[in-house]
Amino acid sequence: MINEVAEEIARLENLITAEEQVLSNLEVSRDGVEKAVTATAQRIAQFEQQMEVVKATEAMQRAQQAVTTSTVGASSSVSTAAESLKRLQTRQAERQARLDAAAQLEKVADGRDLDEKLAEAGIGGSNKSSAQDVLARLQRQQGE
Repeated sequence: MINEVAEEIARLENLITAEEQVLSNLEVSRDGVEKAVTATAQRIAQFEQQMEVVKATEAMQRAQQAVTTSTVGASSSVSTAAESLKRLQTRQAERQARLDAAAQLEKVADGRDLDEKLAEAGIGGSNKSSAQDVLARLQRQQGE
């Protein structure tokens, strides 16, 4: 009976050893599968990140293209507007010159021009001179 028990224990020990070997092999396989899954998950995450970069780059390039397209049209519009503004400014300067010339002609025609020149020289004007007139005349003479 002891032999039978010993044989049964030996059989069970051999069975345990075989089962432990199978378990060890399964654990190694499981570790390999886990590593493969982790590596695959990392690659997927990298691909997703790269896809986001590609999408962002695509959106940025489309926006740049839209800006470039609108800038070309806007540049033409700005150039046209600048030319129009320059023409308007030239016209206004010419009109102002005509108005100034007309005012000068009017002064010459009615003698105000001569009166102003005489007054600037300190000649004519009112017969009374004030202290301010004398000081102004002296300052003009000193400046000359």
